[in-house]
Amino acid sequence: MLITDRYWWLGLVTATCVIIACCSVPLYADLNRGDLEGRSVTFAVDDGRVVDILKLLAAQNDLNLSISDQVEGMVTLALVDVTLADALDVITSSVSASWYIAGNIVVVKPIEQVDLREFQTRLFRLQYVPAAEARLVAEPLLPEGSKMEILSRQGSGEGGGWDEVLEVSTYSTALNRIERLIEEIDQPRPLVEIEVKIIETSIRNEKKLGFDFPDNYSLTLGNLEDDSGVEGVGTRPIEAGDWSWGRMTIGEVTLLLDLLIQNGNSDLVSNPRVTTLSNKQAEIEVSTTIPVQTLNRFSEAGVVQDIVSFQDLDVTLSLQVTPRVGADSMITLDVSSVVEEITGYTGPSDNQRPITSKRSVTSSVTVKAGESLGLGGLMKEIEHKTVEKLPLLGSIPLIGRLFQHHSTSIEKTDLIILITPRIIAD
Repeated sequence: MLITDRYWWLGLVTATCVIIACCSVPLYADLNRGDLEGRSVTFAVDDGRVVDILKLLAAQNDLNLSISDQVEGMVTLALVDVTLADALDVITSSVSASWYIAGNIVVVKPIEQVDLREFQTRLFRLQYVPAAEARLVAEPLLPEGSKMEILSRQGSGEGGGWDEVLEVSTYSTALNRIERLIEEIDQPRPLVEIEVKIIETSIRNEKKLGFDFPDNYSLTLGNLEDDSGVEGVGTRPIEAGDWSWGRMTIGEVTLLLDLLIQNGNSDLVSNPRVTTLSNKQAEIEVSTTIPVQTLNRFSEAGVVQDIVSFQDLDVTLSLQVTPRVGADSMITLDVSSVVEEITGYTGPSDNQRPITSKRSVTSSVTVKAGESLGLGGLMKEIEHKTVEKLPLLGSIPLIGRLFQHHSTSIEKTDLIILITPRIIAD
């Protein structure tokens, strides 16, 4: 039978065209970020429209793309062999936009338009860096409306214990940026041993013992002759209260300690050691307890009585040291030191009270592992009074002073602090 109905033929042709058209459209499966991380792109754009760049990337990579009409802006880029996901991160973040995957469509919107229902929640287990520190670094990457909380959960394995976990709820692009950041900062930190030597040295008029730090921070020892021609050896008196930081090599520290021992007027007051992680503050405190007399005088029935009691006064030298290990075993030390001391006494001879002073200094110096950081110039004067008298005659009231000899001497002391960091091998 010959079919001549023109409407029948028109319907057949239309159906055929629809079938052919449908077959020519690629069938897109659901996407995930891993699919985009498996593709790399290389391109350079000079002051190009973000929308045009996104369309070009979608066309080259057979992606379905939906862009909000409020996404606009220009960008200049030069990317070489980066993942498609990273390229989308960079492009969208440059215009305060975000992208996420809905089924098989890449959706791009301004950050403020991202629906909270499109947020995802991810847990980041931290092995080395404290969760509070990671949170402080990661929070600036979060858009408004995101949430970040610190959780603890029972650890696995024989040791048990608790792991620190960071729970983050935000859109996928921000989650991926935070994931890369945490991978970068959550790394094993080297252990650093910090040794501190606190040396008290008596300084006499005929000898000046101290050290000077020229502009290059080399150590200089006073009244020290050196035939080797080592740079920086010389003499300069240290004025009281003039704190000086300096960097010292192992040889210079040994030379200084030998000189102090030979001089005979020096004491190693304390030699504490503490171990801490890189970029973690260590605290060292050396305290001396001094009993201070308290005199309470009262009268009862015409009789004057004194009650003597003692109170403890702590005089403290404290150091807060934060080491940061860099390349080539260089260690940057952030040091804050506070020195308390008794500078004299006041009040009647039978009830004197101590006068205390507190000095502090903060500095940041870079040294090699094993080198020392020295602090000098913590000088003070101590007044010594001596009374010599003839037996019996010197004790007679009123006239006994004629048979006494009074002398006063002033002793100057310098407190030297040496801080030596060492990296502990695994």
